[in-house]
Amino acid sequence: MGRVYWLQRRKALDRLPRWLDILAFAFVAGGLLAGLILYGWMKAAVGPDPGAELLARQDALLYLLLIGALGLVLLLPIVWPLARALERRIGVSDEAVHLRGEDGREWKIEPSRLTRTRRAVLHGRYSFPLRSQKGKSLYLEGEIEARLEPLLQNTPELTPWQGVRYQWRNRDSLLLWPLASVFMMLLLAGLAAVLQQLAPAA
Repeated sequence: MGRVYWLQRRKALDRLPRWLDILAFAFVAGGLLAGLILYGWMKAAVGPDPGAELLARQDALLYLLLIGALGLVLLLPIVWPLARALERRIGVSDEAVHLRGEDGREWKIEPSRLTRTRRAVLHGRYSFPLRSQKGKSLYLEGEIEARLEPLLQNTPELTPWQGVRYQWRNRDSLLLWPLASVFMMLLLAGLAAVLQQLAPAA
């Protein structure tokens, strides 16, 4: 077995997953705090005896704030899988591709058993990003072309749609969690619209 060489990524990527986690939680916490402050301000503004109409509007606002809070929380399943995927590493040796998960587990895989797209190497339910959405390499110049591509030259490259289907079949969290979050956000947006329509009648 030859020595494993781990592809060198751009330095900013080493800190990006941690910052994504921090910013996501800070954004959610800040949004929840702002919602509580807004609701508290409204309760103080209407006084102890707001009347039926103002009470109905206050309840509608509370429901909307709760929906907004859930929407903010649903950002986490979008950010978290991306941050975990960016923690994964790709290495090469003379005869194999080596993959390291975010939990430290490693796999030695024959190139012919791998699946890839233009933007990532795919292995079961794990995605190992190579390039950004705009096609910019996440690794230092020449790392992918000179070290990884020669091993993958006989590995067919999937189209973007084929890659999505592969991720779906293998329950890749990088695809499933964001899809579930977006679906739930759409439901919450619809519920918020219904509550806004019902609020004047209350």
